[in-house]
Amino acid sequence: MARMIISLSAERARHEIEGPDGFTVLSGAFEAHSPFDGVVRTVAEILPDAQLVPQSADGELQHVVRAPDPARAPTAMEARFPPSTRHMELHTDGAYLEEPGVDYVALACVGQGRWGGATVLLTGAALLEHVMSVDQAAAKRLVQLFPFSALEARTPDDIVWHPVLTRTPRGIEVRLHRFRMQQAFARAGYTDDGAAKALDIVGAVLFEHANHVRLRLAPGELLVIDNRRVLHGREPFVDGDGERREMVRVWFRRRGRVAAVPTER
Repeated sequence: MARMIISLSAERARHEIEGPDGFTVLSGAFEAHSPFDGVVRTVAEILPDAQLVPQSADGELQHVVRAPDPARAPTAMEARFPPSTRHMELHTDGAYLEEPGVDYVALACVGQGRWGGATVLLTGAALLEHVMSVDQAAAKRLVQLFPFSALEARTPDDIVWHPVLTRTPRGIEVRLHRFRMQQAFARAGYTDDGAAKALDIVGAVLFEHANHVRLRLAPGELLVIDNRRVLHGREPFVDGDGERREMVRVWFRRRGRVAAVPTER
């Protein structure tokens, strides 16, 4: 597994991200008081062709993922994506974007809660293998187009279409966000029994924890994921006195790709 407790060399970390696992974990990559700066600096060393990707139409470059706090006014990002301590299903970030989308996701662990909160990972290759073992017709359907909906999409014109799985020279690439896809089915008035069955089988695979790599990041650790080949999610968590889960998320894409900025406001 690609987890390390001491800092890796940039070359080795890049090799792990580009390898079969599609991720690496480093420590000492950022300071708790300024995680964003450390994440950007570290990713630039590991992936020199990576550039920042805005996470909103307002140009926000980071998103702090944490539990709800009634005593604190929500940020603009939290107003759109309300904080939660619940389970988060495996998905890829920016699945609803037109290409080029998001190539890498960096998650900096600033703090960890009292219980739970592990990050879970599953490669697109593993997803395909598990689906094929259940229903080969469903696996074949996943390489065809599916609709994805932006958060505030209102018409069929707001829907984008992508395959869930794509075979590439780099391996099996995956694009998945079941909630956004189910929204798109409804908003586009799209019916396809084969597509619906395939998504149900995918959901069963995602629910089976034996399929996952599980990482409970420690404060100070940085997880960098190949968002093209690896799904990520989260187990539910509980904070405690002095134990507060806080992750800083930053998106990157390979330099030279045309920008695709979220349209949600």
